[in-house]
Amino acid sequence: MVLLQETKCSEEELKKIVKKFFKACEVIGVDATGAARGLGILWNPKEVTLKDFRARHYHLSTAFHNLGTSIWGMMSNIYGPSTSTNKKSFLESLQWMGNQIGQNNWILGGDFNLVRNLGEREEDQDS
Repeated sequence: MVLLQETKCSEEELKKIVKKFFKACEVIGVDATGAARGLGILWNPKEVTLKDFRARHYHLSTAFHNLGTSIWGMMSNIYGPSTSTNKKSFLESLQWMGNQIGQNNWILGGDFNLVRNLGEREEDQDS
């Protein structure tokens, strides 16, 4: 499974690209908004089954099962808000999702757009 960030295209465009270059794979995506955002999950259906897709403002989530194993769970592709005004509700939604998943496997990846300390932010501004 591959998590795609900031695809900057529609789901249909993403499907055309995947079909052309990754013939054995499938993809699901969330359309970009203007020149920003866009999420996708790319997978090989011979290796993993994905179902029950859910797209929200800041994530694309799905249930997964690794074929031939007893490994299953949820996977979420995250693209967090870049402005501070929405961060609290974003983090609360992640906490709610975690409570729903409970003790089950949860693959959580992406761009959370979070700064752990002021030093990180200053380093980013120097780049």
